This record gives sequence, C-alpha cells and structure tokens, in this order.
Amino acid sequence: MSYQTENTELLKSVLQGTFFNAWKTDKQDMANMNFKGLEMIIAPDCNLACKYCYLYKHKDGLYPRHLVNRETILNNASMLLDWFKKNDYRPKLDIFSGELFAQQVGFDILDLIYEKYRDVKGISFICVPTNFTFICSEETTARVEECIDRLESVGIRLVLSASIDGKYCEDNRPAKTGIVRDDAYYDKVFRFCKKHKFAFHPMIYSEHIDRWKDNFNWFIGMFEKHGFEGYPLYLLEVRNEEWTEGQMQGLYDFVQYLAGWVRDRRLDFHKNGFNILGSMINTIGRGIGCGIQASLYVRMGDLAIVPCHRTSYDGYHYGKFIAKNGAITDIEADNVENCITTYSFNADTLPMCETCAIKHHCSHGCMGCQLETVGDMFTPNPNVCKMEHYKVKAFMDFLDRRIL
Repeated sequence: MSYQTENTELLKSVLQGTFFNAWKTDKQDMANMNFKGLEMIIAPDCNLACKYCYLYKHKDGLYPRHLVNRETILNNASMLLDWFKKNDYRPKLDIFSGELFAQQVGFDILDLIYEKYRDVKGISFICVPTNFTFICSEETTARVEECIDRLESVGIRLVLSASIDGKYCEDNRPAKTGIVRDDAYYDKVFRFCKKHKFAFHPMIYSEHIDRWKDNFNWFIGMFEKHGFEGYPLYLLEVRNEEWTEGQMQGLYDFVQYLAGWVRDRRLDFHKNGFNILGSMINTIGRGIGCGIQASLYVRMGDLAIVPCHRTSYDGYHYGKFIAKNGAITDIEADNVENCITTYSFNADTLPMCETCAIKHHCSHGCMGCQLETVGDMFTPNPNVCKMEHYKVKAFMDFLDRRIL
C-alpha cells in the first residue's frame, strides 16, 4: 500500500468516525453534537469592502480566481447534495460566501437545495450569513423571501444571520456601490428579522471601538422599537492583529459597560451575555470555540476539504472529494496531518497559552489570522493575545468590584 493510499484511508477513517457518523443520527450527545455541521463555501465575491474582512483582503489565496465559475460551483454542489442523499447524511448546513444574495449563484444554490429535497427528507436547517444589502431592493428582497418560503414548504428552515455592524459602526463596512444605509434601511432590516425570527451578528472591530456603547444602545432600542422578544445579539471581537493599545482600552471600557447593562437588568451572564461575556464563563465540548472543529468545510469551486473558510490556502487542505461521471465516488487525502492536528488539539495547550492565566476564559486567536500574520495556524498572534487580556481583565475587574 502506497503512502498516498495510507493517508487517504486514514483521512476517510477520521471523517467516518466524526462527521459522517454524526450526520446519520439525530442523537445530540457530546460524541455527535460537535460534528453536525458542513459548510459549503460558495464564492468570494461581495458588494462590500469591509475593513476587517479576510476574504476581501486575501480572496485570491483563499479562493483562487480560476475556481470561481458558476457552472462548476453548481455542478459540484449538486454532486455533494446527491452524495448526502445517497448516504443518508443530514448535516446542519452552513452556506458561506461573499454576499450570497448579491450573486446569481447564491440564489441558484438555494434553488438547487430545494429541488434536491422537495420530495426527500434530509437536510432540515440552513444558516446563511448576509450583510442584508438585499433589503435595499424590493425585487431582491422578494426573491430572498421566496427562498425562505419555498424551503420552509419542504421542511427546511433557512436562517439568515444579520451581519450588520449597526448604525454607528457601519463605516467599517464600506459599500463598493451606491448602497444607502439610512434609518429607513435599518427599519426594513429589523422588520424583516422580526418577521422571520432572525438574529444579529455584528463584529466588534478595533476601528470605531469608541462608538460601541452608543452602537449597543442603538441595537437595544431597535429591538424594543420593533417588538423583538429579548435581544438576539451575538457580539464577537475581530481577532485581527491591528488593535492598538488605545483601542484595547476602548474594548475594556465597552466590556465593562456591557457587563453593567446586563447586571442592572438582573440578567444571567451565562445566557444573556451577548456571547462576548458568556464566552468567558461558559465551557465548550471541544478544543476551541470557533467552528473549525465542529464543521466540515468544502469549497465548491473544486470540492477541496479545507480547515475552514479562513485557512483554505494551498498546502493546508485536508483532501478533496473525487468525482467521476457526474457523481462523487471517493475522497483523496492531501494534508491529513493537518486534519488530525486541527481536530484533536486543545487551544489551551498552544504555545503561550499553556501557561497563560486566562486560558480558560479566553476565546483564543483565530487560526486564519495566525496563519496570515505569524505563518502558523497553531501559534497565537501576540497582539491578539494582548487584546483578549484586555477583554477578560475588563470582565474580571467588573466582577471583582461587585463581589468586594
């Protein structure tokens, strides 16, 4: 047996024991729940030029231009869905892309899923992050609504994650075209999300961090204005290296403000910490909090199995699906060593993290950022570490004052 054959068999064994088994069962025990996901990476193109976006900055490395072909993407997606059906795999499906609804291929993918499952039970949940610029067009909004309703009619819940940063911080997400995000625009976004019970996922970026107290209050006001039940807001700091000392202090101030807001309303930090607070006191059943260990990531341009959408550079792929005569027939290994390392590591044991005082409360760095800045997925970026210390210290200082 050749070295390549042995590596391929090893990769298939790893995937069978994790994701493939989990996709065939409805059990939610710890052995299965962390392997339920599959992410289809569609295309890198977007109608925004977000200042912190790795896909915008590095898309030619993450998704080489020669792979961006609508017909190929749809054909590969079709084969992957057929492979799910053939094997009775029912993953929780995420669709990642540059703005999906600014591209015809985005609607084509959702139409394809509908056609594949209109008469067969299988996938029941799809999550799509979107910058909600589709709401600027009544025609495009109607198309999105039609996708939601059509998929619902065959038992598939299409959830849109509202990736907007809010009125006071949307400058971090400049538009390439004449997109107007005024008060009327935001009212449309919130009405749409209220109607369909969608949540919001803004990013806490270094630039304009001083605006986040006002920005948070704006979000809360919009939830109350539009009659939401609770505050469906998931806050995540951008773990890029460009944070300055002053901006880290701004994050410290905001975390303290947020903690005070939660305390004053007698809410539970675990359940109502908007993620950014809760992540420091909750535990997870895997080695790192992001989805890199919880989903299988497949790039539709070439069916490459990659660590995640921010680490899909050449040389780091786990392997790829092999297709013949219009169907997936096998899997071939590429860097199976990276696969085993990524799925088995615990971020608390990384260099610098092993002896770190806050390792059990820290979100840890983004492995894509680490690859881009220090050249290794598993070596933390020192500046991101410093930013995380500011965040954790802010919350610990707040709790310490309340206890004393």
